[in-house]
Amino acid sequence: MQSAVQRSALPSSPKSPGGSVGQTLLDLERRWVKINLAGDGLPANLFDNLFGAAIPVRVGAIRPALPDESQFLDDLDPLSGIDDASKEEIEHALALASVVEEIAVYDVGQGGTNGLVTGREVVCYFDFGGGVASNTATFPNNLLRFCQCNMPPIILSHWDHDHWSSEGRDTRVHAQTWIVPRQTSHGSKRAPHHSALIRAIQAKGTILIWPSNLYSKRIGQLEVSLCRGSSKNASRLALTVFPPAELSAMPVLLPADAGYDDLRNCLGSGAYDAIVCPHHGGHSNSPKIPSPPLGQHQRLIYSYGPNNTYHHPLSVTYTDHDKARWLDKRVTAPPASYIVRNTADRVVPPDLGHVGFDWTTSTSLTGLGCASGSNLDVQQK
Repeated sequence: MQSAVQRSALPSSPKSPGGSVGQTLLDLERRWVKINLAGDGLPANLFDNLFGAAIPVRVGAIRPALPDESQFLDDLDPLSGIDDASKEEIEHALALASVVEEIAVYDVGQGGTNGLVTGREVVCYFDFGGGVASNTATFPNNLLRFCQCNMPPIILSHWDHDHWSSEGRDTRVHAQTWIVPRQTSHGSKRAPHHSALIRAIQAKGTILIWPSNLYSKRIGQLEVSLCRGSSKNASRLALTVFPPAELSAMPVLLPADAGYDDLRNCLGSGAYDAIVCPHHGGHSNSPKIPSPPLGQHQRLIYSYGPNNTYHHPLSVTYTDHDKARWLDKRVTAPPASYIVRNTADRVVPPDLGHVGFDWTTSTSLTGLGCASGSNLDVQQK
């Protein structure tokens, strides 16, 4: 959902917020809305950019945009003039030259950035986000540079700001190849800030739209799947990373914000050595949680920012995962062997909480040999 904020008077009979501005916007999820600011309205925060401070405002009325307004905004979709990529283009972009040895879930505050690592360098990113707007302060101060040694492609799961916004922190990624989902105009609204990102990529790099008829594709160790849900969180791309061929191990599942039941190829219990918990541990379509396999090295990883405004991870989420044997120190008492890791658990120094998983029981931590001096060394395994 995006919002068109107007300071002018609204047409007659606007819909007034019922109880709170936030609840009204949730009730109008996935629709363009028009917001009227009024001095005697309900308190709210307005953000005029992704990283700036909140501007206190008062909202007098919120209503769905009129049909002609909605059509005008839909017509501004910056992907509307770009054809789907071919299968060959996708294969070429994701044909990694070396074996993926490790999956890293980076501490970017309230958001998602994951790196596929080989030879102590990132060779592909799955999402490139971080804390923004009311959660900007959750982004760690000591994460100043990302690894761009190999000009790694970036697979974007979906268009929520917290999954792509770190392009504004490291604009070198505009020159890389981005593989993105189109998503429908009804399920995902793209606004001028999305246009700015897409045009920046077009000017310096390459943008490939995942083919709408390509439900799943295995390319080497990577399997990218088109989720089968209809919402913005559940209608885009998920990633499964398989271990190197010489290892007898299970894959790693990165569903981003989709729930397990939104995934086209969710393999079920005992099928994953590691999972990045859906939606930062928030609400998701996940009534059936895959349990870890027995007797192997497993991890459940939560990517979220400390003191975030969504209160992620939710207690019901980590409690249910603990019941499914992803043992969590927030739930199960010692002497349990905990297999949950949280990016918000920052190590002092360097005040970062990057988590690495490499299919082994080794406790040695990966330090990137990055020529660009990135701040992506793993602090937790």
